[in-house]
Amino acid sequence: QVLAKDSLLQGGVKIYASKDYLARAGAKSATELVAQLEVWKDGKMESVPTKSDKDGCLALGGIDATFTLQGPGGKALECVSSKDSSFRVYFPGDYTISGIGYLANGTPDGSVSKSPAPSPGRAIAAIP
Repeated sequence: QVLAKDSLLQGGVKIYASKDYLARAGAKSATELVAQLEVWKDGKMESVPTKSDKDGCLALGGIDATFTLQGPGGKALECVSSKDSSFRVYFPGDYTISGIGYLANGTPDGSVSKSPAPSPGRAIAAIP
C-alpha cells in the first residue's frame, strides 16, 4: 500500500509526443496517434481507442495507464522499454514519448499541461 497526499493524485495521466518521436513514427502531429487504453470492464480487459486533443495531449485520466500506440495508417508504435510493446504509467502526471519510444517525465517543452484532466475512471484512496 502506498500512501500519498490527495493533491499528488490529481490531474490524471497525460501523454504527449516529442517532435523527434513523431518524425520517427511518420506523423505530422500527435493528433495522428491513437492510444489503445487497456481498461477492465465487466471482469474483462478491453482496449479503448483514445485520440489526443488539439494540443496533442492524450488525456487518459485515472492514476495509472497501460496502452499501446498506433501511428498513421494503424502502424503499431512500440515502447522500447517493454517486452510486450505496451507503454505503462504508474502515477498521474505529464509524460512525453521521446526518442525511439520511451516515456520521459514532463511535457515536451517542460511547461505545465494546458489540457484539463478528465475525471478518474475509478475510485482512489488517498490521504487528504
